[in-house]
Amino acid sequence: MLPVAEEPGNQSEEQSEAQPTRLAGIFKVLLDATERDKVTLEVIFALLAKRGAAIVIFLCAFLIFMPFALFPGFAATLAIIILFAALNLIWGTERVWLPRGFLKLGIPGKVLKRGIEKTMPVLQWLDDHTGKRLVWIAEGRISDQVAGVVIILLAITLILFGFIPFAGGIAFPIMLLATGLFVRDGLVSLIGYVLSIATIIAIVWIGFFAVAVYNGNDWQDLISRAFTW
Repeated sequence: MLPVAEEPGNQSEEQSEAQPTRLAGIFKVLLDATERDKVTLEVIFALLAKRGAAIVIFLCAFLIFMPFALFPGFAATLAIIILFAALNLIWGTERVWLPRGFLKLGIPGKVLKRGIEKTMPVLQWLDDHTGKRLVWIAEGRISDQVAGVVIILLAITLILFGFIPFAGGIAFPIMLLATGLFVRDGLVSLIGYVLSIATIIAIVWIGFFAVAVYNGNDWQDLISRAFTW
């Protein structure tokens, strides 16, 4: 394990603190890194690490919706990174720690640039429609720890079921929870918690259903009994 290292020649502390603190502004910073052929996670996290675990979690969940996340194992890899970042939320460490091997993984610069540019209107919309609401839900040590536990559960679910079509939807409540923590918007966090609970219940129900069918039960009868109950 090692901390995400800063890229040589990075800005000074004063310059770093002067960087944008809203989602769209931070992702504009990433656009500069997309000029290279391959953008490694080490480069990306060197730009984002000082902003805390929430923005790293948001970025990884965001990348899961990219077309290249369909490659086998990519979504699961991002989910593992989300898991490590969520542990940092629980521990309360200032910087995100990741295994060294993950930092060498890369994304084609052109692909990342195209993805960021296409989603920039969405990020700008989030900036315009989020703010400090119900702050007690999204601010403080306990809020970080509770969100970290929920995000870990979702990340584990994504690792286990990431190969299933549309399983990437599990990343959506993760994005909401990370957004709520980053901008300290408790309303967004609350929506994230509701969707997280619904997602976990749905996954558990699907799991029990799959086991029941595997054991020889009639799936039509199971659905009928479920809705009758």
